[in-house]
Amino acid sequence: MSWTWWWLLPGACGGVVALSCGGQSVRHVSGDESGAAASGQGGGPQATGGNGGEPSTGGTTPNTGGTTPSTGGTAAGVGGTTPNTGGDAPLGGSASTGGTSTQPPPDFDLTPEPNAAVTYLIDPAHTGAQMAEGILPPFALEVALRYEGAVSYPLIVGTRIFFTADDATYGIPTVHAIERGQLEEAWQVTPFRADEFATPAHLAYDRGLVFVADWNGHVAALDARSGAMVWQTALDTYGAVSVPVAAGGAVFLTGATASGSSLFALHAGDGSLLYRVPSQAGHPTLGNGNVLTTSDCNETRAALATTGGERWHYVGACGGGTHPGLSSFWGGRVFSTDDTGTVSVVYTASGTHDTELEMGWPFWPMTFGEAPLAVETFAPELDGPPVGLVGYDSTLHTKSTLVPITEGFPRLPPVATPHYVFALLGEHSVDQVGDPAAFVALDPEAGTIAWRDDEVSFPGDPGWQAVGGSPLPGMAVGSGYIAVGMDRTLAVFASLNLR
Repeated sequence: MSWTWWWLLPGACGGVVALSCGGQSVRHVSGDESGAAASGQGGGPQATGGNGGEPSTGGTTPNTGGTTPSTGGTAAGVGGTTPNTGGDAPLGGSASTGGTSTQPPPDFDLTPEPNAAVTYLIDPAHTGAQMAEGILPPFALEVALRYEGAVSYPLIVGTRIFFTADDATYGIPTVHAIERGQLEEAWQVTPFRADEFATPAHLAYDRGLVFVADWNGHVAALDARSGAMVWQTALDTYGAVSVPVAAGGAVFLTGATASGSSLFALHAGDGSLLYRVPSQAGHPTLGNGNVLTTSDCNETRAALATTGGERWHYVGACGGGTHPGLSSFWGGRVFSTDDTGTVSVVYTASGTHDTELEMGWPFWPMTFGEAPLAVETFAPELDGPPVGLVGYDSTLHTKSTLVPITEGFPRLPPVATPHYVFALLGEHSVDQVGDPAAFVALDPEAGTIAWRDDEVSFPGDPGWQAVGGSPLPGMAVGSGYIAVGMDRTLAVFASLNLR
């Protein structure tokens, strides 16, 4: 028997300041230490998929800029690379040289990185699951770093954690790398500087490189060990650039173009353009050798990862809903939803329809054990008591409450491991910025909250508001740790069983 689970509810260098949040020490990182500085106006739209539009005035002008401080140690299990230049060009070409890429071609091996979190919701399939290693409670808050601006979802590779943090004035993103168990950062780089508009940036990792892409279409590759700039380029888009995913020596993104939404595949080694093909506007998802994109009315396309050739194009019945821009792949199927609460399930081998579920919005695709796990909440204005973690049997098409939740609202999509589902429960709705959140371990097999300690929680930050758009927040599991990037704080939780 296979299951899908949901939350069902109605309905956060310079001076360092230690402050008290629920008895926990939070380290505040000033603007000088975060490495974000530029002149101009800040702000920018939310970094989710979109459909075309006019190019923003001013835009952002990429340059190598930024800083590359000393590495401060070696990250176990984090590879390195030799910097080189590249650009955006036709298949096999390099815009900077007009010639053919000198890098070996990608092998397009899409096998997930074991025991690591390499993009949003952990893996390129956006499952939200880390099944390579179990992690057991109890936990301690190892470190909480508070920045001036919004913090993105983190990546975990070996002993190193990567994330972006915006500056408070202009919203300019800086990429940070920290070593677990240390208060000092390994490096920090501000890859894109803005004359007028700064936009959120998101990360992905593959084979020793950290890839960063902002909403305007600027993309860069950084050496994971040192932070050195390897290459950077600018996509030919009007913005609305997606979260990047990287695997098999290629980086995949979508963006709004003059002809509609396009899928871009870049060579991970030098940034040269492998192909550009029509796509839906959502964030790309990798599965079954395909790059999957989904947009409004759960319209979904599958392109071959190797060439961009279209495998199939699914257009189902439309209830008029819009799509939040993210789908997930599991068990040979792609799961997506619109804001009417309709979850569409399509077989990736053929593009044929499997089923539709009425679950509510937003849909947060996850995986637990041998089944996909999802999290959803009703809109915050709807009344009613919390229900809890709800399981959906994808074979029998039935659902039931697995873990009752009598209080609290999930602030982020949770993450799943072989034994537990980990979540952050806030006092208010899912959208309550600055709300403190209890860190909990749920046991779907036993139907209980297996562990909760209100002294070990995500620090609150009441009254804080982001400048302009904010990067996607999120949780990550890897190498025995859980990291959370939300509001303007990066928190790392460590299992006491590992000490």
